[in-house]
Amino acid sequence: MPDLVLLGLSLLAPAVAFVILVTRVLHPFHRWLAFGVYSLGWVPFGLAVGRHRELVQEQAHIAERALSEHWSLLAVVGALLLVGYVGHWILPTRRSVLGAVDDEELEAMLAEDLPLLRRVLARMDAALEELRGSGLLTDGAPTADQRVRLRALWRGFVEAGFACDVLAQRYRSFPEVSWRERRGQHARCFLIAWGSLVAWYRAGLLLTEAVGRSPTLRTVLDEQGLAVPAGAYTAVQKRTLQPRTLVRLNAGRAWLEVVDDALEEQRGVVRQLRAWLGDVDRLVRRRPRLFLRNPLDYLERRAFRSWLPLQKAVALQLSQLRATSRPYFIPPQTAGACAPRLEPGDVLLQRREWHLTNLGIPGYWTHLALYVGTPERLDTFFGGLEATADRPASELLREAGAGDLGRPDEDGHPLAVIEALRPGVILNSLERSCSADAVTALRPRLGRRERLEGLLRAARHLGKPYDFSFDFAVDEALVCSSLVWRAHRGLPILQPEEGGGRLLLPPNLVAERYDRLLSMGEDPGLDFVLFLDGLEPGRVHDTDEAAFRTSWRRPKWHVVTRPSV
Repeated sequence: MPDLVLLGLSLLAPAVAFVILVTRVLHPFHRWLAFGVYSLGWVPFGLAVGRHRELVQEQAHIAERALSEHWSLLAVVGALLLVGYVGHWILPTRRSVLGAVDDEELEAMLAEDLPLLRRVLARMDAALEELRGSGLLTDGAPTADQRVRLRALWRGFVEAGFACDVLAQRYRSFPEVSWRERRGQHARCFLIAWGSLVAWYRAGLLLTEAVGRSPTLRTVLDEQGLAVPAGAYTAVQKRTLQPRTLVRLNAGRAWLEVVDDALEEQRGVVRQLRAWLGDVDRLVRRRPRLFLRNPLDYLERRAFRSWLPLQKAVALQLSQLRATSRPYFIPPQTAGACAPRLEPGDVLLQRREWHLTNLGIPGYWTHLALYVGTPERLDTFFGGLEATADRPASELLREAGAGDLGRPDEDGHPLAVIEALRPGVILNSLERSCSADAVTALRPRLGRRERLEGLLRAARHLGKPYDFSFDFAVDEALVCSSLVWRAHRGLPILQPEEGGGRLLLPPNLVAERYDRLLSMGEDPGLDFVLFLDGLEPGRVHDTDEAAFRTSWRRPKWHVVTRPSV
């Protein structure tokens, strides 16, 4: 039984290390922590093995004797296996059309594909330089316009890489063209296959260096887009760290010296490829840590994608659990009565007690929402703007995606709030959204035109799913704070900060920044509107700014100070 316990502990350690890695506990030291926990798992394993020392020693003695008697045979077998494995990487196992076509047909193929190789190499280099010179490969969340531009450049890079792959795969079976009998054709087939690989590998390494350790860029480049599959950047990382890629690259480097004299007509391409190999060699010497970090980044992201379905399932279950059946302190009618005090574009901070999801959200305030207003309120507030000269604001919002704006919810209240909840980015009524235990409204210090533009940006995200990875860099799914930030991203108080390797904006941080900026005599960019502080069901304290400024200091377990019902 003790042996089973020790073995159980040794198996538990890798599982704990995996959880630390994907949840990024104590980032940026989470990798070292995970490695430490994993290493500790060998201690109980060693103790368990020690309990069977005699058996182990006996087996070791037998193995040693067998090894001493047959070491030469084992060495030969091992060498053959290694050579066979590496040879499998270098030489294709499947036959292709290259060995079946005659000289005339192959000449026609080469006459078409050699100029294509030059165009593909130029295209790959241009796509890389456009990305690196765009100024977009920087840390921090890109704006909507920057994201569109970055995706367009990234699509060009991916398409160029695909073109390299097509050529490389078409001529990868160049050994089928006999070097002895068809020397010139063999050399040109090799040049197309190997040259495409060099162009792609160099571009992948230099791009990885430019992206660096930015979690935002890696996330944006991994998002699915037009003609770009999800995980495209991770695929680039994977291929740059694969041993087989390096083996093929260096085997081709050696074979180039053999066929070089048969490539006189392609001397320009050969010089270019040699120069690009120099770029790879310099990068290896200058940034050797890149080749250690790249596999770690790749493995971490793959592990997180494996973990995400479980994280999503747990979050969905917790979102439905509340440790009390009492109503919220702020009833719907009280929340709805605040409408005359609100303006379109106001930011709503909310707190609901006894929700188990609060455990995973830092601080007292746990939710952000964006007040839009009813169609009548919108048209009156934004009337007279140049943008609403032809069409009222409510119609612009509906065209942007808020087609249900103003329609009654199940209780007959008009939909007037945009927020990201577990079902996704939705329209909600003020009565339902602000039926909570505490609510604050803050008004962005922006002109009417900027506020309308912010609401239109938010409306375009309606219908998107909830982001269970909680990463601001993700655009295809949103959390509550990333939605508000995308609406009013010009406000410094709403800027996300890195936490756990991701860009995040906990709602409580907005209240904390508001208080600290005012304390330092600086402009928070938001004005206080109201603070409804629930004391018990049916008893709500409509309090002042001073009370709100201290609310962010309330402990997560603030609920225990409330009357229970």
